[in-house]
Formats: sequence, C-alpha cells, structure tokens
Amino acid sequence: MKKFLVFVSLMGVTDTVLAVTPEQPWLLTPVSATPLPLATPVTFTWANTKPLPKYRLIVSTTSAFSGYNQKTSKCNSSCFTTTLSKLAYTLSSTAAILKPNNNYYWRVEAINAAGGSSLSDIRAFAFGTPTTPIDPKFALAVMPIVTDVPPSPASVVQGTPITFAATLDIPLPTGYSVKVDYGNGLILMKDSGTGINFSYAATPSSATFSLYTLGIYDSKNVLKSNKVIGNFEVTPVIPPNVPPVLSLVSGGLTANVDAIYTVTLSATDANGDLRLITIDWGDGTSDSSNAADGANVTFSHSYNPAGSYTWTANAYDYSDAVSLVPVTQTVVVSVAPPVVPSTTATSASTTGCYTDSKTSLTWEVKTNDKRLHDKNWTYSWYEPDASKNGGYSGAAHSGKCNGTSQCNTYDYINAVNTEGLCGVTNWRLPTKSELESLVLCSDGLSTTLGANTQGNICTGLPTHPTIDTLNFPNTKSDWFWTSSTVVQPVVVVQTPTTTTATATTTTTVKPVTTPIKQPTAPTVKQDALSAWMVLFYDGSSHPYNKGNAAGVRLVSGK
Repeated sequence: MKKFLVFVSLMGVTDTVLAVTPEQPWLLTPVSATPLPLATPVTFTWANTKPLPKYRLIVSTTSAFSGYNQKTSKCNSSCFTTTLSKLAYTLSSTAAILKPNNNYYWRVEAINAAGGSSLSDIRAFAFGTPTTPIDPKFALAVMPIVTDVPPSPASVVQGTPITFAATLDIPLPTGYSVKVDYGNGLILMKDSGTGINFSYAATPSSATFSLYTLGIYDSKNVLKSNKVIGNFEVTPVIPPNVPPVLSLVSGGLTANVDAIYTVTLSATDANGDLRLITIDWGDGTSDSSNAADGANVTFSHSYNPAGSYTWTANAYDYSDAVSLVPVTQTVVVSVAPPVVPSTTATSASTTGCYTDSKTSLTWEVKTNDKRLHDKNWTYSWYEPDASKNGGYSGAAHSGKCNGTSQCNTYDYINAVNTEGLCGVTNWRLPTKSELESLVLCSDGLSTTLGANTQGNICTGLPTHPTIDTLNFPNTKSDWFWTSSTVVQPVVVVQTPTTTTATATTTTTVKPVTTPIKQPTAPTVKQDALSAWMVLFYDGSSHPYNKGNAAGVRLVSGK
C-alpha cells in the first residue's frame, strides 16, 4: 500500500512527495506447527533488515481479514490490531479475540517515517485443537538466518574471479533461494548440497563495484530473511612496467687522444615514461642526458692517454627500470700527428680554442687530461685590481685545481696567458653577456628570466650541457664564472660629530661655550660580494658569492 504526503511551502507552492515503500517485514513466530496450548500467551515476532519507526500487528479470525478496516486501521470483534515500535508483541491467552480451538491469521504492516507502508505475507496458527486444518498456503516455513561469509579474496584485480558465500543456520525451505547482488542485480547462488552453504563465483569487469548484499528470496524476488551487506574491492589492471630499449645510432671504433669523440644513441619506452640515457666512457668518467622517446641524444668525449676503452650506455625510465640490453663498444684511442697551434684557430679539436665567427671572440676549450685546462677544475672569483672588482677582490684560494697557486680566477688567467694558449696572451674572464651567448637549447625551447635570475633558461627537454658540445667538448653541466660583479648600494648612516660655539653678550658677563652636534651626511658604500655565474645545465644566470668555487672558460678579443 502506497501513501502520498503533501507539503505546503512558505511561498504557497504545493509539492507532492511520493512516500517510498519500505522493505516488507518477514514473520518469524508463531508458526503453523504444533497447535498453541490454550493457556499459553501468543508471542508474535518479525524482522526487518533495517528497523522502522512503526509497525502494525493485525490478527484475524479470517484469512481475508474481513474485520479490519484498512483506511481507519481499526478492527471489529473478529480481529485485533496494535501499533508499536518493537519487533515483537505478546497477546494474552485471555484476550477477547482468542477463542479455544480456532485458527488465526496474522500479518505485519511496516510503516516508515515518510508514511509509506508495506504488508507482510499472511501466516496462520492454531490455538488449541481446531477441527478445520489450516490452509497449506498459509503454512509458511521458518526462514533461516543468513550468516555472511566474507568474499574470497576480499580484493581482486579487474578480470579476476571473486567468490561470494553465505551460510544458513537451518536448511533452506522449499520454494526459496539464496541470492547475491554485487552490482549486477540479484543472482542465484549455488547450493553445495547441504541446503546450508551457498556460493557464487563472479568475475567483475569493472572496478566500480564495492558493495554486495545476500539474502533469501521467494519466487517474486521478495526478501524473506535478514539481508547481509558487505564490501569488496576490484582494482583496475595495472600494466607491467616495460624497461626502455636502447639502440646505437652512431659511434666510431677509433679516436685520437684529446680529440672529440661522439656517440649518438636513441631509446624507446613502451610505457612512455623514458627518463634519461647514461654513458660510462670506460676511463672513470660518465655523462647523462634527459631523453625523449625515439629522439637522438649525442654525447661528446675526449680520451687521454692512448689505449683501448670500452664505453657502456644504459637507458632509464621514471620507475628506474634500466634497459635490459645495454649498448657497449670498444674504442681504440691513438696519438694523432702533432698539429701546430694557430692564433686564429677555428677548430676546437685541433687547437684547444674556438673562434666564434659571429662575435670574433676566441674561447678556451676544456680538456679531460688533469692538466691546466681540465674540465673538472674549479676556481674562486678573485681580482685584486680595484678598478675591476667593484670594491671587493673576492677569495684567493677556494677552488680545487692542479696546483694550489692557480685555484682562483686571477692566477688561472695569468697561468693561461703565460702558457700562450693558441698563441694568445690576453685571455680574460668573459662578461655576463658574452658567456650567455654560448647557451644553446638543443630543443629550441627557452624562457627569458627576470632580475635576480637572468638570461634565457632552457625550458623543454634539452641535452645537457646547454652548449654546442661539438665546438665546446668536455663541458660540465655546471656553473661558470663571469667577470661581471654584482654591485648593490648600501647606505651607512654615521654618528653626528660634535663642535662647540661661543656665545657673548654686551655686558661684562663671562663668555659661555656650548657644544653643538653637527649632522653628518650618510655614506653610500658598494656591496660587491657577488659576481654573476652562468649555469650550463639550463642556461640561466645567477649571482653568487665570490668565495664559491665554479668553472672558468676564458675568452679573448674585443
């Protein structure tokens, strides 16, 4: 039976709300078995999965409940009704309706908070020893209690079977079935043969199901027992991580000492998460570079001394899976015929310098021989000439190089000019703009930075270092000093000075001397503790304290 509730809002608009039909209760006792003794009170019990606020018990002498008025919910002398909030009611054996040796029919109406109601099935019982037997259609069996058995396993990967199970406290009566709903509607569970244990194996195709219900149902799929509600988990299939595949694009089998030797590699990754390629040159040094799927990555190196070297390259993804088959190759390094240095050198591989045709600047090229120009040496910024240092000379010995007397920029410049690298004796530190002109973003993606961090930073996936490694081999993806000092004004307010003044009068009074404080103008000093560096990992420029150690690439010209 459905009821309708009508609510009137404050705005005068009428809303009609359909009361939701509550779950039908199932009756427990009394059952139509042995007749109840005449002197025994009759106790009625029923159940619901979720208790409701109100129930109405109806007991009648007829199966049609002819003495019950459904509209008024009242009974005449042939029936009895009461409304209560419990799931049980005891009717005294002396109650007016109970007559010796009669059959009685009873049912329960469940009523929810919204006024919706649902009537249970009809059940009968004998009071005493009636001469007329109870109609078999009202002789409902006792319903078992369903006990939940957790699904096995409780969590499965999508596409993997999961088994739902239920156990009953007594065998299932004829005409009823145990069913499960795990998101696909009611599904019949299989009897193990005992009438007590039931199961159903499912293979969920979706990872969205998380609740299931179990219960006993009649042929019309009406719940006739307690309902068990539980949880299970189906997780999505996660494809296995596949290591990258690395391949050699080009790389020679021979090289000359201190000459540029290049290797080009390419890697692919089935999962699309390729991260980087590394190469161990076989002489104690190594390099690495970010890598994109299928893109070529070129590495440059110089070997010294002569000999046979075996380099090994690997590719890694973001799960740190390494290529199953590394790329390896043996290089035979020989001493090349001597080359006479030229003061207008244009080839970095033969002269140790490189002249930029656009700017006419000649640049020092680093080596990998642990000598004066080795790529690994670092220097502190130092310039004793006050006209060049901005007011602070820097730190004399904070770097690490081959010879402690050359571990600052000033001593290093003097050493290279004394050596006469490429016939040049006017080597110097480059300015900030000069060194920034060497920045090269191999993928062409860059962004202009602001005041504190300047230059053009490479913002895509460039190879490292961010420089033309063909003409500038042996370059580390690290910091390099410029000659540009970072000068910042600092205002210093000095303490006022004190002078004296003598006051005289026209009388014969002794002159009085009074101290007077004279204001002193503030002094502006220059803070030149820092100089600009260029980072050849991404191409950006930053100011750093002159006492830090960094790389140096000298320049000549202009």
